[in-house]
Amino acid sequence: MNEKDELTEGSRSNIFVERDDRLFTPHIDCGLLDGCLRRELLDRGRCNETRLTRADLATADRVYLGNSLRGLIRAVAL
Repeated sequence: MNEKDELTEGSRSNIFVERDDRLFTPHIDCGLLDGCLRRELLDRGRCNETRLTRADLATADRVYLGNSLRGLIRAVAL
């Protein structure tokens, strides 16, 4: 989270939120690193940047964490 309570990134992964079969990742202006997998998905048009909050995590169809080593891994709430 950044100082505006927007999602940014995990310690070694980017965050992706799926809604209505579309994939979203936090906007680079939120203060996150532009990960390799994230950049590839954006460049290929497979996801879009947007400002995301905790509420977006709660209402998402699915949440993924991803990096270039492991790919996208579905996150499960505990």
